[in-house]
Amino acid sequence: MMQLDALGLWVGRSQLQEIAPRVFLSNKFAAGKRRFLRKHGITHVVNCGGELDCKFRKSFQYFHVKIADNPGQDLAETFRGS
Repeated sequence: MMQLDALGLWVGRSQLQEIAPRVFLSNKFAAGKRRFLRKHGITHVVNCGGELDCKFRKSFQYFHVKIADNPGQDLAETFRGS
């Protein structure tokens, strides 16, 4: 059984990783915890999962990139014209 932290996130798997100043990378578990996102000052979310909901539309600005999580996904087609 996975160990959960005080916010109900899996320890070691649901952390935010700061990949650039004020730009964070995470997974659906952390992105699904409003209090966790607010605690870290998150205001905007880029959701890169076609099957994933944007759970907190009233609390955060979302950009939803509906792509499949598989090696055959054509990312060029997804972003054409952007």
